Amino acid sequence: MSRFSHARRGGLALRNLFVVATAALLLLVLNPVPSVADAPPVTVTVGATASLTNKVLVTVPVTVVCAPLPNDPFSDEVSVQVIQASGQDVSRASGSLFGRSLLTCDGSTPNNVIVSALPDPGSGPFHGGRAIVTAFASHSTGVNCGPDCFFDIQTEFGNSGPASVKLR
Repeated sequence: MSRFSHARRGGLALRNLFVVATAALLLLVLNPVPSVADAPPVTVTVGATASLTNKVLVTVPVTVVCAPLPNDPFSDEVSVQVIQASGQDVSRASGSLFGRSLLTCDGSTPNNVIVSALPDPGSGPFHGGRAIVTAFASHSTGVNCGPDCFFDIQTEFGNSGPASVKLR
């Protein structure tokens, strides 16, 4: 066998190695290993109707579905903002729920919560009819290191709206 045929075979082997390495790299890039960051976002849905009590208390039904995160629940929040036109004025209300284990985040459980919203300072009263509602939800976990001590905190969140909702 000549030196030329050995060099040619060595070149083919190097070329084949390059093709295999490139294919493996493309598989990793096109099919990455799923991570927490790839989890579906938090879905937040506002009910079609909210309750109005004494023209100032608006209670809004909100449904939240969130994905599981590693570690212990640290903080959950669901909040709403309500805006309604009344003649030339605009009334605004906001409210929030907070808790350490307010939400069950497993990717499928609908967490149905009622958020109470009171008028913001300087806002007028509300009336029956349509209003615009936005909602926000977040779920955070972390490694528990003692009372009120967490590290390696991870958070997921989502929002809904603005949506037209009937106040009754």
